[in-house]
Amino acid sequence: MKKKCTLKMVLYELRNLNGNLMPHFFGIIFPNLMCVLLPRTVASGLPTEIRQEVTNSIVLSMAIVIPLSIMFLGYGAVYSQEVERGIPLRMRLFGYEEKSAIMAKVFAHLILLTIAFVIFAVFQMTVLYELRNLNGNLMPHFFGIIFPNLMCVLLPRTVASGLPTEIRQEVTNSIVLSMAIVIPLSIMFLGYGAVYSQEVERGIPLRMRLFGYEEKSAIMAKVFAHLILLTIAFVIFAVFQMTVTKVSVPAFSSFLCLVVSLYLIGVILLVISHALANLFKRFSVVFGLEMGLYFFIIILCGMMGVKTSALPNVLQKIAAVFPMTYIANEFVDFWQGGAYQFMPFIQSFLFMGAIAGILLIFSLYKDKRAVK
Repeated sequence: MKKKCTLKMVLYELRNLNGNLMPHFFGIIFPNLMCVLLPRTVASGLPTEIRQEVTNSIVLSMAIVIPLSIMFLGYGAVYSQEVERGIPLRMRLFGYEEKSAIMAKVFAHLILLTIAFVIFAVFQMTVLYELRNLNGNLMPHFFGIIFPNLMCVLLPRTVASGLPTEIRQEVTNSIVLSMAIVIPLSIMFLGYGAVYSQEVERGIPLRMRLFGYEEKSAIMAKVFAHLILLTIAFVIFAVFQMTVTKVSVPAFSSFLCLVVSLYLIGVILLVISHALANLFKRFSVVFGLEMGLYFFIIILCGMMGVKTSALPNVLQKIAAVFPMTYIANEFVDFWQGGAYQFMPFIQSFLFMGAIAGILLIFSLYKDKRAVK
């Protein structure tokens, strides 16, 4: 008896699709990325009406790329490999209908196409708006992209000049690690706080609720927009350090640990920033408080030229609760490999995450009471 197309076969084909990254990149990431970059390069300097028309044209053009990438390139890549290996012939020998196998492939690709269209639509309607909104706030661009790279050029020349080559390289690595922490602090803490506190002060979240928009969706769009800017900032920072500053090439495990840690720090800082904006509801108060905390953390964690170990004991104990302290002071020791005691570092993440969670819950509770 011939075995027909079943849900199991479709799920198998979906898993098989995950082994081919081409449709995922060209069908999901590439169109959305082009919709961010092309309007800035092609439509910059044009009048507002024409700029909007050009942006709409780019979005429509990129929408066509999705089925081309998934249904043409993606399907062709998967099926031609199977034909080359003789899989359709073997399936026939084991009693499977070739039509059923092809239908399972078609359904799997249609599911991926639908997911890609949904992501594209949501990205264009929400995340892209938030990215454009971010461009109106130059603070995260300066403090998150320009400032860290500028410091990595200037500080090694002033701090490490005259030192032996080996020590100079270690100092340079330490400065680069310290400046890497400034990126999530600037974008996810200062940047998000500045944008969201202004919206809260103007009553935009409340108006969105009244017009039937889900606040969670709007916040998620903001989070994704800030994560995209954070990723762009990290890529620029990494390329700049490898080409200009000549930082030592890290061990893969050390680099992976740093990247994961910086993203976790960024998410925790964003949660704290969101909670502070909901609690105080005034841009001036939130911005002043966050700017104070920003410089306090930078000094306390040893990112301003003074090591944490040189601070008074009380301040050292306070610094120990921040994961940024360990990155700035200790990561340089295993940057190119070696052992490291992670327990205090993990404990600092748990403590900082708990503080962020408590602040968020309290701010949401207070916000609900204010609405009632």
